[in-house]
Amino acid sequence: MKSVAEPYGNGGFDDIQSGGTMDIPMGEFGSHGNGPIESVKLAASIGHVYGRPVIAAESFTAGEAQGAWRIDPFSIKAIGD
Repeated sequence: MKSVAEPYGNGGFDDIQSGGTMDIPMGEFGSHGNGPIESVKLAASIGHVYGRPVIAAESFTAGEAQGAWRIDPFSIKAIGD
């Protein structure tokens, strides 16, 4: 069993140190394509610093404007690529 987490937020902890305790650091990016991807960069940095060769990403997160199949998979393909 491996631990996976998105080690960032408004908590009283250091993002990089807490991510270093995970087997697989993880970030996220949205389906709108114009939002920040700092969490994915953070996860990659944690992997680099702590020697984690696998990084995960929760992809195509969406709010009300993009959710409920209001956009089609082809229109967000470039974001994932």
